Amino acid sequence: MKSKIMRNLFDSYDFESYYFGNITREESEDILMLCEVGTFILRNSTSQPHGYSLSVRNSLGGPRDIHHYLINSIECEYGIKKLQVI
Repeated sequence: MKSKIMRNLFDSYDFESYYFGNITREESEDILMLCEVGTFILRNSTSQPHGYSLSVRNSLGGPRDIHHYLINSIECEYGIKKLQVI
């Protein structure tokens, strides 16, 4: 998995490079601790069905090296879906 995110260029269409599916918060932290600041993983939320979690390497050696954000999908008018980051 580590080689999956060790890239210098971000391609938003290369979903497999940043989407890790059903991994836990702890697994995402283990992976991101090996990466540089700014690296992120999108994964399925373990607390919200049909939601996602965004895990981001925030700093080096600080008390909160990795931040986790919950992303919910909200259905709006005319079937349009929007994402809400919590």
